[in-house]
Amino acid sequence: MTFKSHWEKTDQNVPILGEKIQEMVSQALRGTRLLAHEIISGGCANLNVKLTLSNKPAHRILRIYLREKDAAYREQKLAQLLKQTIPLPEVTFIGDLGKYRYAVTEYMPGISLRDLLLNHPNEPMQKVMVEAGQILGAIQSHTFPQAGFFDANLKVTQPLSRQDYITFAQECMAHPLVSEQIGRETIDKISMYLDQYSFLIPDENHRHLVHADYDPPNILVDKIKDEWKITAVLDWEFAHSGSWLTDVSNMLRYAHHMPPVFEESFLRGLAESGLVLPAQWRTRTYLLDLISLLSCLVRCPPKERPKQCADIHDLIHHIIGGLDSLQDQVMFVNNEVHRPSGPWTKQVHKFLHYLRDQGFKQSPEPLGFDKHGREVVSFLKGQVSHYPLSPEASSETALLSAAKLLRTFHDMSQGFLKETSPSQNWMFPCKEPQEVICHNDFAPYNLILEGEKVVGLIDFDTAHPGPRVWDIAYALYRFAPFTHPDNEDGFGTIEDQIFRARLFCKAYGLVEENRTGLTDLIIERLQSLLDFLLKSAHDGNKKYQINMEQGHHLKYMKDIQYLKLNKLVIEEGLKLISSEKR
Repeated sequence: MTFKSHWEKTDQNVPILGEKIQEMVSQALRGTRLLAHEIISGGCANLNVKLTLSNKPAHRILRIYLREKDAAYREQKLAQLLKQTIPLPEVTFIGDLGKYRYAVTEYMPGISLRDLLLNHPNEPMQKVMVEAGQILGAIQSHTFPQAGFFDANLKVTQPLSRQDYITFAQECMAHPLVSEQIGRETIDKISMYLDQYSFLIPDENHRHLVHADYDPPNILVDKIKDEWKITAVLDWEFAHSGSWLTDVSNMLRYAHHMPPVFEESFLRGLAESGLVLPAQWRTRTYLLDLISLLSCLVRCPPKERPKQCADIHDLIHHIIGGLDSLQDQVMFVNNEVHRPSGPWTKQVHKFLHYLRDQGFKQSPEPLGFDKHGREVVSFLKGQVSHYPLSPEASSETALLSAAKLLRTFHDMSQGFLKETSPSQNWMFPCKEPQEVICHNDFAPYNLILEGEKVVGLIDFDTAHPGPRVWDIAYALYRFAPFTHPDNEDGFGTIEDQIFRARLFCKAYGLVEENRTGLTDLIIERLQSLLDFLLKSAHDGNKKYQINMEQGHHLKYMKDIQYLKLNKLVIEEGLKLISSEKR
């Protein structure tokens, strides 16, 4: 039932007689004859009718509001506010006929994005999903004085706080329709997660424009010059001031039914619009989606809407499964980070204490363990960029400052090799020669940014003694980045990548003689990552099984082949120490 495709529709439950439609047209468009009308199936709340008229424009949409009458005026005001930045239909008339409020709107060409994704599987989705992310970036750029729900004039009359979200969810779970359909055990599980992660639920400081139903059924696309383009964002009746992650949660609700490129491309569009996903964004979207789905269940009598109820039930259990798997991931509590620990954690904490004692404050301070056995470290302020990388994280400034930080880290770690017996209790075996403590996962997602400058290094789980170039090899893979053109996480031509790699080596201070064989070492490092991923997934590790489902192993395989194919040109390019030209 991907993208609500089989949910019961409004037109199946609310018959509107043709004479009523004729009366509305006569009232709204005086002097215009209605030649034909067609109910547009697909709406779950309101009714949309395509009108064919005697006057130009020949087509318009009659939108009949069945849930909330004031939504007509909100949509009209939003169209006026957003018409310069967002493609959406203009509302030309609002009226009432008996118990019905209706609006006449501009007709926008195209098919739904849902139709494109589900019924045209051979059409590429990457560009249109990037555009969907970019448009969401433009939507959320509009802010309001406070968080809450709009009246007919877009004034917030019902404020929205963190407690309001929680109270609403609790009220939904107490509703007979909800408890009947999902049961006490599921309700208890949802309550536990809402309590555990309450600090991640949006508060009154989130004041961005939220569409609140931003998903493929509400986006129109059309093929223009052989490319699918978004022509309209529809159905703004639930729009309010709040967290833009609400719209992310709606768009990604069915991402587990789609190829990885669906989510990856959408997130790339967000990044290109300047949006940076916050820490624990996946957990945040899960929580928002749970609250939204609970609200849907309250309005979902199973006898009248059996397909919708069944789909919501499945979605709720999918989200709970996702939250279960995230239990083993990172939590932020005040200015502390609580992370899963392992047999190696005490050794890592000794190393972190040593670094900070030596004056290396760019790493977190170890604070022991919580009552659940998770390690606790201090929170480093700044931004972390996940893939697709933000413009700041992919900048040359970030690359250069990352290389300098890695050099400082390596130099300071050398003393730890002399003071202890560090060959014991590391997550991975030591690698000869033991010159420094390798971070072993030195990549943009483990670095803290202030603007474009790298100011911190986190996640030392995989640290172990080894040669400097072992860290440098992986850093080059991630920062150049030496990725196959099909890898959405990468960018640049091979010449661009070699240039960035050369800049990194120079900033680190890696002399020419130590650059020989670096390509082979990058391949070896990437192969070790691939082997670890495959073995961990085979052994039942949920995190790496999800990575496999998302095709991470296929990316690494392609990247290895790409490195082998370009080995000679990379080796030659890395030796050009004096050249800073591409």
